[in-house]
Amino acid sequence: MFDIGWSEMLLCAVVALVVIGPKDLPQALRALGRLLGKARATANEFRGQFDDLMRESELEELRKQADSLRALGHDMSVGLDPTGTQATPAATPLPSPPAPGAPDGKPGGQPT
Repeated sequence: MFDIGWSEMLLCAVVALVVIGPKDLPQALRALGRLLGKARATANEFRGQFDDLMRESELEELRKQADSLRALGHDMSVGLDPTGTQATPAATPLPSPPAPGAPDGKPGGQPT
């Protein structure tokens, strides 16, 4: 991750030993370990919340798609007769359009 080799780590340890001193070095390393542990826990918690939000948004999209498919299936099933035959025509036929010679629907084609 940080691309640190053994030689760089040894150099950091020697510098820490000289700067902090052998007496306080264990306490400093313990504090550093706690700090790194808290940072790692915070990062994992953030990652977990982010993953949960992504899952919820994906689930919401899937729910919307499922609802639209369910509605489409319902619309299709309503249009079909359960016996599989076509629907019967309407009892009263639609009125026919007026003749071309009668623009107002009055016979004779002469406006009054």
